[in-house]
Amino acid sequence: MNKQFFLSTWRDIRQTPARFLALVSIIFLGVAFFVGIKATAPDMKQSADEYFRQTHLADVTLTNAEGVTQSQIDTIAKLNGVKEIDTQISADTTLTANGDVLRLTGYQAAVSLNQLTLLEGRYPQAASEIILDQSIKSELNITIGDTIQLDESNQLRRLTYKVIGFIQSPVYLDKSNRGTSFIGSGSVAYYGFIMKDNFVQQLPTSLVIQLDANYTNYQTYSTAYQKKVTQFTSKLTSIVDQQTTVTTREDLSGYTEYKQNANRIDSLATVFPTIFFLIACLISFTTVRRMVDEKRSEVGLFYALGYRPTEIMSKFLLYIGSACLLGVGFGLVVGFTLFPKIIIEAYNQVYSIKGYQLIWHPNLIVLSTTVAILCTIGVAVGVLMLEVRQRPAELMRPKAPQAGRRILLERWQPFWRRLNFHYKVLFRNLFRYKGRMWMTIIGIASCTAMILTGFGLKDSIGDIVPLQFDKIWKYQLVVIVKQPDSTLADAFSKEVDTVVNVATSERTASKAGYQNQKVTVTVPKVNKELSEVQLLQSSTSEKIVAVPKSGALVSEKLASLYHLKVGDTLRVRLTDTHSSKVKIAGIIKNYVGHALFLSNAYYEELTGESPVYRTFLLSFQKDNQAASEAFVKKWQKDDNIITITQLDETKENLETSFAVLTIVVWILIIAAGMLAFIVLYNLNSMNIAERIRELSTMKVLGFFSKEVTLYVFRENIVLSLFGIMFGLFAGIFLHHFVIQTVEMDTTLFVQTMHWQSYLYAGSITFLFTLVVGVVMHHQLQKINMLDALKANE
Repeated sequence: MNKQFFLSTWRDIRQTPARFLALVSIIFLGVAFFVGIKATAPDMKQSADEYFRQTHLADVTLTNAEGVTQSQIDTIAKLNGVKEIDTQISADTTLTANGDVLRLTGYQAAVSLNQLTLLEGRYPQAASEIILDQSIKSELNITIGDTIQLDESNQLRRLTYKVIGFIQSPVYLDKSNRGTSFIGSGSVAYYGFIMKDNFVQQLPTSLVIQLDANYTNYQTYSTAYQKKVTQFTSKLTSIVDQQTTVTTREDLSGYTEYKQNANRIDSLATVFPTIFFLIACLISFTTVRRMVDEKRSEVGLFYALGYRPTEIMSKFLLYIGSACLLGVGFGLVVGFTLFPKIIIEAYNQVYSIKGYQLIWHPNLIVLSTTVAILCTIGVAVGVLMLEVRQRPAELMRPKAPQAGRRILLERWQPFWRRLNFHYKVLFRNLFRYKGRMWMTIIGIASCTAMILTGFGLKDSIGDIVPLQFDKIWKYQLVVIVKQPDSTLADAFSKEVDTVVNVATSERTASKAGYQNQKVTVTVPKVNKELSEVQLLQSSTSEKIVAVPKSGALVSEKLASLYHLKVGDTLRVRLTDTHSSKVKIAGIIKNYVGHALFLSNAYYEELTGESPVYRTFLLSFQKDNQAASEAFVKKWQKDDNIITITQLDETKENLETSFAVLTIVVWILIIAAGMLAFIVLYNLNSMNIAERIRELSTMKVLGFFSKEVTLYVFRENIVLSLFGIMFGLFAGIFLHHFVIQTVEMDTTLFVQTMHWQSYLYAGSITFLFTLVVGVVMHHQLQKINMLDALKANE
């Protein structure tokens, strides 16, 4: 390329920095948003995988409260696929200060699996010392050197300990959910480690197993890993007794939720970057077209001097290419470092995964760079191919301005006669420059639609918890007993307002060609009583339905996944040995998990067995947290009760998880807002450049600066309003599409948006219109009228 072309291109950049930076910015936003959001999900999984590797998190755990014998350990150690085995001893107790449940585990310095991360202090060396979960430090204001007192326990030799450090364990991934307990409130609040000799029982209560690397491939969230672990646990289950529980990483609180959150973020990256890149195409097209119009005489001169069309095109491609490469470069840096860091650090406030991995993914680099080049340089080549076909003599003459013509509104005389001069000129100019009009409307509409979708996602995510926990589930406590006991209902009713006895079980639903789904099967002892604690509402109306005598009610999300309608059948494994075809009698609203409701008669018809009513759903007339906790503390000690679950805790955990997802939504809203500003600014700058002689003539004729600004600004307001209206309409469909993309198999997002979201989306876009108007006013004041009017001479 000729040196003069480089100098000419550099001069163009210096003379039009705003246009060049706008083009760089639009590419930067598209690339940064795409690679940033798209890289976050694999970075999250890689960070978790690296953390699990560093701490040697066990793949499989066997738990037996009575203790694991040495013969059992020896038998399991010989199984194919076992790489390492460790034993642990644990016991639950309560803090004397507030009654919170503390799970204590025996500390072993030489342990290989489930290794602790020391955050502060040191590990215990004496029987009187304890290291604690870090969350207890902030929540109970406990520091190193403090003494904690435990309630009486027949499992511990001592009840007073000195705090000498704070740790983090890979077993407790979810900071707000430490698991369930048979004592206290029924939920583990904190965990700690003491010397092993402090336990009365010396037999290990848990056996933790790490599988061979070749056996699992050590890709913790991969399908291959899950398949191998499932195969191993099936083999393990067949050789252990009924008192022994076999669990995997999926049973750890937060493990599966972390993966689901990563997948939700990945789903977001499939839609919005496409819109960003399409708008980049739009801006690139208008930028190149305007550049060619401004440089027509220069192009004609190069032609006359003997330069080939490809050489002339290279000058403009250098300009566009420079903007493209700068935008891609900055976008990749910010995208791969900033966005994943913000999102992962936000999730690390919820999950105990220390550190994170930021990876530059080659496939995303190639893909984003290719798309950016096609949207800018590719578009530029197309525009230039049309221009360079003209003869040099035509190019060296100024391009004739677009001719004005009568518009359709002028034929509507009752309306047209009532318009003053300014508005007649406004409408004529709008339809005179149809290309710029449609580009502005499309650009504004796209940004408005994305902003509305962002706020809509926030609504859809935020509405799930109150709808599920306050409207559909009317109960606050779930009690599961070892053996059915009808006398418990009478005892419970003295302390709570409503008691409903049901049979519940987690079963597997299946359909050919679809992935199996876990579904909670509920069979009420008395059908009409279920409505007191569970809202059964039709998915297509506000109608309340009852559990049918024949057939089943299925939740909306499961029906959607399997494309079920009333009258269809669904295969469900209702018992450990029997799989049945269940007839769908109705589809009901449910937002969290999959649910199936059957009458006891229909259950017996399908399985040939009577349901076992071991679950009680309890509710208070008013949500009474104190009464709920008092009930748990009292009844948790009953020998027949297995667990008591407080839905408030489940609700808080879900709210925390969804709250982090809204950070991604705010990133989307901010990015879409920045995009709206860039689009408006760029198109307005081109508008002024195209009409510089017209505006200069107005100033020469005596129009004040304010009047010249309003002459153009009225057009921006009208186009912005049309763009906002189209954008709000398009945003409804975009929101619906994104909801279906982001939804996980077990979660149903709310489809409707609050009216405030429409107001916010329209107001933000219009605010940027006003800001651009202020900037434009300053640009118009700097116009050199003489230079502009003699530019064609």
